[in-house]
Amino acid sequence: MQARLAPQSAGESDRLAAAGIPLGRVSGLDELCGDRVAVFLTAVTPCDLGPGSRLDPGQSWRVSSR
Repeated sequence: MQARLAPQSAGESDRLAAAGIPLGRVSGLDELCGDRVAVFLTAVTPCDLGPGSRLDPGQSWRVSSR
């Protein structure tokens, strides 16, 4: 996964410049997802997340790294 910031206003561009982030820089997964990552899901309707993974209404699922 990669991302490139696309400021939508002069103010956003100014904040990026103030933070020392150059426009056009491509950020990789290690930069986008720093040291700790957590994903929390809660189902409102039944949903399949993939083979063998399903959430029914009211169920929650959490994944943490490290």
